[in-house]
Amino acid sequence: MPFCKFCGKEYTNPNAAFCPSCGKPVQGISIASSPTPSQVMQVKYCQKCGTPNDAGVLVCKNCGNRSFDPIPTIKVSRPTGVTVIAGLQIVGALIIIGIGIAYPVLAVVFLPLGGITLLVALALFTGRNWARILMLVLAVLDLMTIAGSVFSIIAIWYLRKPNVVTYFKQPKTGAFSAT
Repeated sequence: MPFCKFCGKEYTNPNAAFCPSCGKPVQGISIASSPTPSQVMQVKYCQKCGTPNDAGVLVCKNCGNRSFDPIPTIKVSRPTGVTVIAGLQIVGALIIIGIGIAYPVLAVVFLPLGGITLLVALALFTGRNWARILMLVLAVLDLMTIAGSVFSIIAIWYLRKPNVVTYFKQPKTGAFSAT
């Protein structure tokens, strides 16, 4: 089987023009056995755009970033609309909690409802996919009311956009991650 001389990965298509792993041209591949460390060029990946770069470079050849990783990782930043939706959720949660505090008769319903709303808003901020799905379900249910229709339609449209879905489905890191 052929091996890429740049990344050392084996690939199954001997007629390929480019390595499926690193994207480099496959000229001069080694077919006999796996490559030796001197035959494999070391590659590091830009943490901003994911472009493979030679090990000796200090700046990404694609975007000029100076952060590299041996494993290709591209972290999608939180879309602005998610921040706006989560911010509106937090304001709504604080209003619901305030009503529960101001009117003790309603506290039994409003305080737990405000707490759950606040939890979902914070989960949206941190990119939890369950919060996106819950927001979609609640937006569909909210379509039954006249007041919530416009917001619901916008939320359903926005939370299904490919870049938003990618943000929510990427692996999580940090204090609230599962790892």
